[in-house]
Amino acid sequence: MGGERRDDHDGLRLRARPFYGIINKFLVDIHLLAQPFGFTKEPLPAFLSSIAIAVFVSLPFTTYTILAGLAGIPGDMLEAAKVDGAGAVRSYFGVTLPNLRPAIALASLINIINVFNSLPILKLMTGSIPGYKADTTTTYVFKLLQNEQRIDLSSALSVINFLIVLVVVALYLWIVKPMKEVS
Repeated sequence: MGGERRDDHDGLRLRARPFYGIINKFLVDIHLLAQPFGFTKEPLPAFLSSIAIAVFVSLPFTTYTILAGLAGIPGDMLEAAKVDGAGAVRSYFGVTLPNLRPAIALASLINIINVFNSLPILKLMTGSIPGYKADTTTTYVFKLLQNEQRIDLSSALSVINFLIVLVVVALYLWIVKPMKEVS
């Protein structure tokens, strides 16, 4: 009781600490840390941890999208580049990467939109931090709505958040410029 729990595996009494986790255990075991670190207790490490988790969560979708793009590259193009004397690096930058452009554009665009919708990850990671230092626009709106019941301000900020997403998508599409099909 009183902050302690019983570990049934080996019968030891351990004091429960909110900053324990598999990463902390690993870093302490390999002696990179002397004691566990509270990754979600300060704004900067919590925000960086949230970014790392968001990247980790987006890897499967991005990987499958790029694999689908790779599968769509005609073997004739790679063979023609090889016949023309292009090496592996030249073939990659001259044939493979340009043909992956639509797949990379799709994955990037969906990941950009997904970042703005990652409330569960960010809420779990930064929700215990007092104040608004580690908040994104989405978690800030959530805190305003949940903690302060400011429906008016949170609604207005949600519209601004949506406009930010539209501007980011428009800028991205303008920079990437979809490829035109050659007939």
